[in-house]
Amino acid sequence: MRILFVCTGNMCRSPMAEGLARAVIDREYPETRERFDFSSAGVAALEGNVPAREAVEVMMERGIDISGHRARNVTRRILEASDLVLTMEGAQRKRVEEMTGGVAPPVFLLLELGEAGTEERDGLWARDASRYEVLDPIGMSADEYRYVAAIMEGPIENILRLLGSGLET
Repeated sequence: MRILFVCTGNMCRSPMAEGLARAVIDREYPETRERFDFSSAGVAALEGNVPAREAVEVMMERGIDISGHRARNVTRRILEASDLVLTMEGAQRKRVEEMTGGVAPPVFLLLELGEAGTEERDGLWARDASRYEVLDPIGMSADEYRYVAAIMEGPIENILRLLGSGLET
């Protein structure tokens, strides 16, 4: 199962989501680790950019090292090599769907798919302008990055619980 996380610049939200997903699999479903491939890209990334300092700091607080990540642009080839694409905003979802002609792979907003069948988690999603969009923390404080990590973690856990249970041996 190849899961691609997409944001704008591929410097904070999507690499953080990629790191969180790896951590969830390693912690909750280690027996399925080899069956998952997580990656990330941006719809307007500057190729090779390092992650935002605050993103690295917040992930390190969680024991997740994303410091080696380098930004890359999403391409049709990357999309076609993915089984599932999870975007942070509706505009990114639309851009990805335009790139693939809406054919494949399935594309969802991370929070929308992650909330399916669950209760709102600690009221964390209520702060967003759109219930299902993960707002971009670039240029903001580390606290905003912590907030972003917190709102993504539960939906990522939910998605991987469903996918992981289907892959258990």
